[in-house]
Amino acid sequence: MEDDPEVREDDQSTIGKPGDPMMDPKTEPGYILLGLGAIAFVLALIAGGLGRGDLLTVAIIACVVLAGAGGAWIAFERGRMKKEMRNAPPEVTPGMRRRWRSSKGA
Repeated sequence: MEDDPEVREDDQSTIGKPGDPMMDPKTEPGYILLGLGAIAFVLALIAGGLGRGDLLTVAIIACVVLAGAGGAWIAFERGRMKKEMRNAPPEVTPGMRRRWRSSKGA
C-alpha cells in the first residue's frame, strides 16, 4: 500500500478525536435509526396529547424498536472497530488509520 508522502506520523488527521465514531460510514444506519426513533417519540407525544390511544401504542412500539435497533447497530460497529484495531499490526500506516477513522486507543 502506498503512503502519501505529505502525510507525517504526527499528522493531526490520523489521531483519534471527538466525533470520529460519527464519521465512520458503517455507523450511519444506526444514527438514522436513532433519528427515526426520536421522530416516533415525538409522534407518540402528539398522539398522546390528542387522545389517540391506538396511535400512541404504535408510536411507542416503533420508538422502542427503532431506538433499540439504532443503539445496537452503533454499539456493534464500534465494538467491531475496536476489535479490528486491537488485532491490527503494531505499525498501522496513517492511510489505514484514516480509513478506519480511529486511532489505537479509540
